[in-house]
Amino acid sequence: MPQHIVPPWRPLSPLQQLRLPVIALLLLHQQLGGAAAVNSNGGRVPSAAEVAAAGMEVAQRGSYREAVPFFQRTVQLEPSATNWNNLGVTHMRLGDVSAARDAYLAGHAAAPGGWHADCDANLRVLDAFIVKRGLTPDSVTGKSRYAGGRTAFDIDDADGSFGRASAAAGWMFPDGFAGRRFAAAGTAAAGGGVITGRERRAHMPRSLMQHTVLSLPHIALHELYTPHNRDYARGWLPFVLTHLNAIGTGPSWGDDLSFLTATFPDAEVDFYPSGAHTPGAQPEGWRMTAAAADLLRTDAGSAAFIRWNLGAGEWRQVARLLRRLPPAFDADAPWMDACLPTDDLRTEFQRLTHWRTLTVGAANAGVFLHADFLHVPTFVLQLAGTARWAICHPSNVPFLGDAGAVDAFAPNYTALPAFRRAACYDTILHAGDALYFPADYWYQSGVEAAPSVALVSALLPPGGGQDTERELAHELARRTQRLPAASPALRAAMRDACFPAWLSQAAPHESFPRAATPPPATDPWLP
Repeated sequence: MPQHIVPPWRPLSPLQQLRLPVIALLLLHQQLGGAAAVNSNGGRVPSAAEVAAAGMEVAQRGSYREAVPFFQRTVQLEPSATNWNNLGVTHMRLGDVSAARDAYLAGHAAAPGGWHADCDANLRVLDAFIVKRGLTPDSVTGKSRYAGGRTAFDIDDADGSFGRASAAAGWMFPDGFAGRRFAAAGTAAAGGGVITGRERRAHMPRSLMQHTVLSLPHIALHELYTPHNRDYARGWLPFVLTHLNAIGTGPSWGDDLSFLTATFPDAEVDFYPSGAHTPGAQPEGWRMTAAAADLLRTDAGSAAFIRWNLGAGEWRQVARLLRRLPPAFDADAPWMDACLPTDDLRTEFQRLTHWRTLTVGAANAGVFLHADFLHVPTFVLQLAGTARWAICHPSNVPFLGDAGAVDAFAPNYTALPAFRRAACYDTILHAGDALYFPADYWYQSGVEAAPSVALVSALLPPGGGQDTERELAHELARRTQRLPAASPALRAAMRDACFPAWLSQAAPHESFPRAATPPPATDPWLP
């Protein structure tokens, strides 16, 4: 039986149909033993069994991603079939099929006679899933760092958990090992020093989630207007739009944020030094340069978050830096230009309602689960980094509690048992992807690769803005006071021009309007 297998309480995601063998006990006694060595700098070199046992404990808690570096280190210490199998199973639980298959093949190669029972059993299950996905085992083989049984690779210790565990146990590793820098980072952390890199909030593996986790369709821009995607083009359903090619070749939106700070140094932004993960979080007024510098400091707190409410001129300036915005970003231009004829009015409206914003998040940043009260669809263009989004259809409201009551990425089902009945989408946005979801959806975001930079825009709902008009009219009359007070000029323009224009859009329309003529072959939007 495999040495490292955990019970499959729910179908794995993305390996949703995969069932792994179950073992009641994790037997390590065959590996335990052997004196720990001491390397040249006096630190104790642990045995592979010690590192494997620690990795087992982490995996048993469901923290599979955090367990990966432990099992990576075991194959560097002792590239046995059992250690390769443990590494393969961990990647298998995470859905990393290429890494899992290469690890199992390395386990076969390391076994006497070139065959290992546990690797063979797991490889059969994995290959069946690969074929079910319409792929072939050969197509995913040799794509990972483990190809051919290679052990000279850097371990994946992005959150520093392995480094800290190594330091706490007094482990040191020979200088020949790849990834040794993580042990040094762990030593500093154990001594109370500054941790190199940024800690991540713990996310529950999708395989352990008890609510229904749905996958969003990914639609290439050139396929959006085909007949079978019409409901998406009309803005009725959520989806991820790909193949945008909307990011200019010049600006580097991520990295050290130097482009943002050089181009917009004095922009006034809302800065959340401690993050915006809770409903009570309040921003501070900062300049872009200072906020970006604080966000990037290793001792500033990894949840730091910037929200820049763009004025009319700032919006045009940002838009010019992109090759071409998705059509939905321009869908509001006709009514906004008609009923808000000056930049001052457009700027006040956009900042008052957070209609168009640019956000920057550190490694642990994000926004708590909630819905916007203005009943507007949302469009998010990922410019740099990677972000994770959870969105829930309004029918899930009875299961979600109050805003921020549940973390969709790490749900506490004991605190909110009703969330088990929820069905929410969970997706990752990479630079160049865009997410759209209709009005009244609840949403939560979190940074996966920092710094994350995104352009976010509200849209007038398909079919007209009756609900939006009602809520905003209450706000402008100061009946609810969820937004700052508007100027008399903006209240008059909204009442006399914008609201009638919104209400006149009674017929459904495409939120992502088709160009009047087909785009030329050289259009940068085409893949």
